[in-house]
Amino acid sequence: MSSNAFMAGATRRANWLRASASMLAISAVMGAAPNSAYADACTVGPFGMSLACGDGASADAQGATAIGNGATANFSNATAVGDGAVAGTEDTTAVGAGSLAEGPESTAVGQNAKATGGFSTATGKDSLADKINSTATGQNAKATGNNSTATGQGALASQQNSTANGQGAEATGVASTAVGQGAKASNIQTTAVGQGAGASGLYSTAVGENAQATKQSATALGTDSKATGNYATALGKQATASGSNSTASGYAANATGSSSTATGSFAQATADRATATGVLARATGVGSTATGQNSSASGVLSTANGDGSQASGENATALGQGAQATGNNSTATGQDSNATGVRSTATGQGANASGEEGTATGAGAQATGQYGTATGVDANASGAKSTATGNGSVASGENSTATGMWSQATGQNSTATGYEANASGDWSTANGHGADATGRNTTALGAESAALGEQSTAVGKASSAQGDFNTAVGTLTVTQEKNSSAFGDNARATKENSTALGQNSTAWNTNATAVGQGSNAAGANSSAFGQGAAADKINSTATGQGAQATGNNSTATGQGAVASQENSTANGQGAQATGVWSTAVGQGAEASNLRTTAVGQDASASGLYSTAVGQNAEATKQSSTALGSDSKATGDYSSALGTQAKASGSNATASGYAANASGSSSTATGSFAQATGDRGTATGVLARATGTGATATGQNSAASGDLSTAIGDGAQASGENSTALGQGASATHANSSAIGQGAATTRDNQVAIGGASNTYTLGGISSDASRAAQSGPVNFVTSDSSGNLATRTAADMGLATSGDISALNAQIGGLHKRDQELAEGIAVALALSPPIFQGNQTFAARVGWGNFDGSSALGVSLAGVLNRGGFGANSSVVVDGGIGFGTTEGTVAGKAGVTFGF
Repeated sequence: MSSNAFMAGATRRANWLRASASMLAISAVMGAAPNSAYADACTVGPFGMSLACGDGASADAQGATAIGNGATANFSNATAVGDGAVAGTEDTTAVGAGSLAEGPESTAVGQNAKATGGFSTATGKDSLADKINSTATGQNAKATGNNSTATGQGALASQQNSTANGQGAEATGVASTAVGQGAKASNIQTTAVGQGAGASGLYSTAVGENAQATKQSATALGTDSKATGNYATALGKQATASGSNSTASGYAANATGSSSTATGSFAQATADRATATGVLARATGVGSTATGQNSSASGVLSTANGDGSQASGENATALGQGAQATGNNSTATGQDSNATGVRSTATGQGANASGEEGTATGAGAQATGQYGTATGVDANASGAKSTATGNGSVASGENSTATGMWSQATGQNSTATGYEANASGDWSTANGHGADATGRNTTALGAESAALGEQSTAVGKASSAQGDFNTAVGTLTVTQEKNSSAFGDNARATKENSTALGQNSTAWNTNATAVGQGSNAAGANSSAFGQGAAADKINSTATGQGAQATGNNSTATGQGAVASQENSTANGQGAQATGVWSTAVGQGAEASNLRTTAVGQDASASGLYSTAVGQNAEATKQSSTALGSDSKATGDYSSALGTQAKASGSNATASGYAANASGSSSTATGSFAQATGDRGTATGVLARATGTGATATGQNSAASGDLSTAIGDGAQASGENSTALGQGASATHANSSAIGQGAATTRDNQVAIGGASNTYTLGGISSDASRAAQSGPVNFVTSDSSGNLATRTAADMGLATSGDISALNAQIGGLHKRDQELAEGIAVALALSPPIFQGNQTFAARVGWGNFDGSSALGVSLAGVLNRGGFGANSSVVVDGGIGFGTTEGTVAGKAGVTFGF
């Protein structure tokens, strides 16, 4: 047997088996036995691919099955079972008398059930599913929207994506859901769950028997609940939320205000944005909140929290059982607390804030004054703007503050802080156990401190400020007279305007100031700064540990510094100013005489009016000055300026490193400069002026002769009254001068300028000013081969005088003029050329110009024929003449002549 024949036989057997199974199933459905009339009237299609059973049944397509009188399944894989059942398109199934399945892949099961939408399913007598993917289940159920589902007798799902589940349930809105007998979801995306529930508002939800959600996005959850406002929510039996965005939660809760919330049995939120939470809670003010059984918030934006609490003032808050907030913006917190003043706050059992903006905190606290604040059991703030903090504290003065058990602030603007602190003066402050501020504008800080004088301040245990405008800071610190101040344990400031700062410091006199442990200012206007510093005299100042200023107007600054005389000043560790008007500045500096000044470490000024500045500087004589490290001025009126400079002569000055001026009235300026002669001056590095009155200027210059002068590097002037000017110049003879680099004298009274290789330029010798300075006859300067200069006359030298030269010049001038005239005469002659006759002419004239050797002339010539042929056939007589003018010298010349021709 071939494989094709085998497959054909197998297919036929399969179709017979399928047909037999279908008949058995249909028989079971129809209640007929397999051997009924339908079986007797069955027709099998070719090759067993279809089956039709019943009178008028038709199954004409491959895989089709029609069972029942008049059943029709004429499309592939279609199945129609029941009298008059119709499977009107491919892959459809219709089961039941009069059933119809004509939507693609649809299924209709039940008498007169109809599934006409694509992929639809209708199950139950008279059920209808006529849209794509619709499902109707139950007698007369109808699913008429795309993707809709109706389940239950008479259920209706009429819109796209709608679902109705329950007898008579209706889902008539797009994407709506109705679940429960008679439930109705009638708007877009609505949900109704429960017998008689209704969701008619857009996007609304109703869950519970007879629950109703009638507005957009409303939610009703609970038997007989109602959400009738947009976005409203009602949760609980008989709950009602009628305001937009309102929420009612609890049995018979009612939220009627816009955005209101009522939570709890019989809770009422009747105003916009009101919130009521608790059994019988009531929020009737706009934006109010009532929390707690029988609580009430009737004021706008008020809050009541606690059983029986009441907030009736605008923006009022009552927190606690029986709390009352009746003033606008008031707050009452605690059992039976009471805030009756505008913007008042009462916190604590029985607390009372009756004053405007008053605050009472603590059991029995009382804030009765306007803007008063009472904090603590039985605290009392009765003054306007007063504050009482602490059990039994009292603030009775206006703007007063009492802080601490039994503290008292009775003065206006007073402050008392601490157990039994007392501030009785206006603007007074007492801080500390038993502190007492009794004067006006006083401050007492510290246990048992006392500020008794007006505007006084006492800070520290047992400190005492007894006078007006006093300040005492520190344990046992005392101030007594007006404007005195003491800072530090056991400090004392006993006189007016005195100040003591530091442990055991004392300021005993008027305007005295002592700063530092154990410091002492005993003089009027005195100041002592530093441990153990002492200023004993009038206007004295001592600054530094152990500094001593014991003279009137004296100043000592630095550890151990001493200023012992009137107007003396010592500044630096161990500095000593022991002379009147003396000044010592620097460690170990000493100024020991009248008006002396020593500045620098170990500087010493011991001469009268002397000054020493620099480390180890010394000025030992009257009016001497030493400036520089290790400088020494040991002569009267001497000055040493520079490191190691020394001025030992009277009126001497040494300036520069290691400069030395030992001569009287001498001056040495420059490193290692030496002025050892009286009145000598040495200027420059290593310059030396050793002669009396000598001057040496320039590096390594030397002036050793008396009254000598050496200027220039290495210049030497050793002769008396000699002068050497220029580098290396040397004047070694008396009264001699050497001028210029390397110039040297060779004899007394000589002036030597430059050396053999030098040239000389006198820039101003030819100037008008130089000539104007001369008078009388002048001479020539002459020099020999050695460079010696002298003057000689022109006669001495056989030279012409100016007269001779003038006469010669006159002769030369005459020759020059004559030469000009001769050249001009030649030019005239050239200009006087005779005229030329043409043909038989008898008269001719000519104008001519001539030039010779730069001279020019003009000439006019005339000619006439007097006789022609008188002496022979070819004879003639011609007369001519002319005159010429030179243009340079003005020369005039003329000519005349007669010409005979034969």
